[in-house]
Amino acid sequence: MNKTKVDPELLADVLNMHADMPAEDRGSFEARAFGIFRLLADRGYSQEGGALATAISLRLTALALLARENGGRGFTMPGDEDGMDWVHADLVRCAAEEPLVEGDDEQAVFNRRSFEQRLLSICTAQGRA
Repeated sequence: MNKTKVDPELLADVLNMHADMPAEDRGSFEARAFGIFRLLADRGYSQEGGALATAISLRLTALALLARENGGRGFTMPGDEDGMDWVHADLVRCAAEEPLVEGDDEQAVFNRRSFEQRLLSICTAQGRA
């Protein structure tokens, strides 16, 4: 799946699409997949839609697993609803660009150390301390 490139803006659009879904649909794999396919078709990705939808889904799942282990700390904030966290644009960019690896249970994951090194290398410092 690493051969299928995912644009960070497209990944952000999918996250926004998920956020706009009714709460009862967010936990449904089918509803999320249908939403991704619809978004891709609306954007003209019909030819490569299957591979791109799979790559997006794997990256979002890997990002959720990483977040569950406190990966990317400091780049998320709790949202108004349970499971709806605010995610910094640099974290989304990193999730779009970082290679996926095979985890212990043969699931696609991000290598936490590599992910966080990439994240720190692409983020821009803000403020003056």
